[in-house]
Amino acid sequence: FDQLNEELMEKIEQIRDFILSPGRLTVSFTGSDRARKTIAGSLANWICNMPDKLTENQSLGFAPFRFPPRDGLAGPMQVAYCSQIVPALHFSHPEAALLKLGARLISMEYLLNEIRFKGNAYGAWCRYESLNREIELGSYRDPHIVRTLDVFSGITDYVQQANWTQTDIDRAIIGTAKNYENPIRPKDAAKNALHRHLTGQTKEGREANFQQILSATVKDVRSTTLELFERNLKNSSICVVSSREKLEEANRQMTGEKMKIKDIL
Repeated sequence: FDQLNEELMEKIEQIRDFILSPGRLTVSFTGSDRARKTIAGSLANWICNMPDKLTENQSLGFAPFRFPPRDGLAGPMQVAYCSQIVPALHFSHPEAALLKLGARLISMEYLLNEIRFKGNAYGAWCRYESLNREIELGSYRDPHIVRTLDVFSGITDYVQQANWTQTDIDRAIIGTAKNYENPIRPKDAAKNALHRHLTGQTKEGREANFQQILSATVKDVRSTTLELFERNLKNSSICVVSSREKLEEANRQMTGEKMKIKDIL
């Protein structure tokens, strides 16, 4: 700290100057009218004292990868944590809600069976993050690497061949729709309102999304999910955290592109 405190303070001051700009301030409040007036008055005083200037845009030197990365992060552990990120639809896409159901069916009917029960991992999942435009495939405390990645690569075949019925879809609807009807407490109300405002999630868009989930059919879910994985699974990135020995052994077993291994500890 004695050697780096001046550099640290300089960076903290840069963050402060970046944040304390009226143009960057967005506030969400839940409470009584009296409390709102008090907070509004304080905010007005703070805003008046903020420098009304924006920092200049500077290049961060970021360059998107040309080919999907295959990373292996080596640490002292006996198990593996496998992840694969598949590009997906934005939440504003008219078929985005159907991917929520498809991801739940893949997670509960396929990955849990193949990776948790047959592969003895502690857990596995398929999650659709619509704001991030990605589907997350993952396993944790997993004794396998190559086997798990092979299961991930088999999702397209699974969706194509799965004998889903409307009853399966209805169960997925119940498991997914409950997230739309949670009790809203004051803290959550303020946080959700701000989040929706910043991400452009309108009331009409959320209601349309919810209605699409309630009216989903086997054909709708299968076609949307299958098209997504057929198009994007080959463009997904992979990262595995495990011991160097397990990562190197996995590279020897893999037939495609190998992982680039680097130590994290």
